[in-house]
Amino acid sequence: MSKAKNNQLKQVLDLEKDIELYGKISAKKKTDSMEFENSEIAFSESKFSNFSFNIEKSMVNFVRDFVLQKRDNPKHYHYNNSDAMRDGIAFLRESNPNIKRRPSNALLPTKRGTLGRLNGITKVKTSFSISDKDKDFLYNYIYFKQQKKKDFGKAEFFADLIQALKEEGSN
Repeated sequence: MSKAKNNQLKQVLDLEKDIELYGKISAKKKTDSMEFENSEIAFSESKFSNFSFNIEKSMVNFVRDFVLQKRDNPKHYHYNNSDAMRDGIAFLRESNPNIKRRPSNALLPTKRGTLGRLNGITKVKTSFSISDKDKDFLYNYIYFKQQKKKDFGKAEFFADLIQALKEEGSN
């Protein structure tokens, strides 16, 4: 066999190996991505997004004071407002185990509330980083409360959250 044909045959065999190897790599990538997609669904509490509120300034000040009080303990040095929000949601979840999933056609309460001053009460815009799982609970909680009291929104939810933090802080 001539040297040129031998080189051609070697190139073809190398190409076949590359194709076979690429096919294995491609299949592995598909498997990895499928596993990753499933884990995202299973662990939605690891995916965070900002959730905005327009609430009374006194409530925001309470959260700030709560965080500062928590930071007095050196093991909570990095504790922040979003951590306080997540803790409050966890307390509400524990104290309200009867809250069911809202219907899929239920509207989400996305309004942030009245802006500026209302009846002499100063309001401020703020946001917290919470998981998708917590956001879903928040919407379910609001829906559940709206069944009893029609005028229940994000500001009222935040008032309940503050109350839960106060109760847990006193324990």
